[in-house]
Amino acid sequence: MKKTALKYFCAVFFLVMSGAGETYADKNNCTKCHIIFIKQLVSANNGKYALSQNTLLGKTCWDCHSKDTDNNIDPVTGAPQINHKNDTDLAGGNFAYITGSKTGITGNSMSRGHNIIYTGVPDLRFYNYLPGDEHDNSAAGLDSSTFRCAGKFGCHGDRTIEDEYASMKNTHHYASSSLSFGSIDMDNQALSHGAIGEQVGSSYRFLKGVKGGEDPDWHATSSQTDHNEYYGATSMKDGSRSAPAGNTISGLCAECHGDFHGSEIGMSGRWIRHPTDISLPNQSGTEFEKYVTYDLKVPVARTVIPQTPSSVVNPAGSTDDIVMCLSCHVAHASQYENMLRFDYRYVGEGNSSKPGDCLICHSSKGD
Repeated sequence: MKKTALKYFCAVFFLVMSGAGETYADKNNCTKCHIIFIKQLVSANNGKYALSQNTLLGKTCWDCHSKDTDNNIDPVTGAPQINHKNDTDLAGGNFAYITGSKTGITGNSMSRGHNIIYTGVPDLRFYNYLPGDEHDNSAAGLDSSTFRCAGKFGCHGDRTIEDEYASMKNTHHYASSSLSFGSIDMDNQALSHGAIGEQVGSSYRFLKGVKGGEDPDWHATSSQTDHNEYYGATSMKDGSRSAPAGNTISGLCAECHGDFHGSEIGMSGRWIRHPTDISLPNQSGTEFEKYVTYDLKVPVARTVIPQTPSSVVNPAGSTDDIVMCLSCHVAHASQYENMLRFDYRYVGEGNSSKPGDCLICHSSKGD
């Protein structure tokens, strides 16, 4: 009986792992994420021999990616950590500045990032609505009590699907080199699951619809030639709640914060808010002309993702380097208020009276 059950399970397991045209990224190490012992598997699945959400060692994104340890990458599973005590934060930022595992510099715990429900720290300033909420997501049910990592009430996964787990189905099993440096292919239509951005698994960091180039260790190590490359556009396009405008990272942010985007200009031609998806101008004598070497504190997006991370900033050139939301903010949380990458306030008495890292782009203002 046990031998029959084992044979049946192995057959089903093989079909699951090789079916539907999927390429599984780590099919020889299933126990990193799944229960595969027969007795436990049957118990978890009400007597059925099949892999499902019930066989996962962690039931939510937070369970696997938030171990709250000194590791920014889990040494067992290889999963990047979004809530950790390591000195080096990964590219997306660190929810530890909200949960209290790490100390922030400006603001308070509820104002340093996206207050997903797993942090246990709601942002009481915006509890029932979102800042810049062009699409009225609050009326659609998105607020501090429902905000999650993925799905309809999150950023990752298929945002037309409410359930967090279902929205991420097959993503971690999807293997595509088209987002990897050395084989970047922004327009590949031959992928078995569609072009980049068409499926969750073929989208940048599982943000459905977003294109880009993925740093393999999520910035655990980083330099001017070792970083993510973000996709940008030279003008802001219209989007929706579930489809990022122009396949850009700023377009994704605009799904919830649409009023903070676009080309609105105030009196005398001055911007009334910081523009996104706009090329850095390259005219000689402008305040931006000195930003020519990539700075990790102020990343730029590109209209063309290079095959290797570039150390060059080329305003309005062949790659059109772009101002994007992540030029100033991180995605998860930071040590600064409003999830900023730096303290944008004046440096203080006894020092320069100019804003610090804003001057990386606005270089001549520091002269």
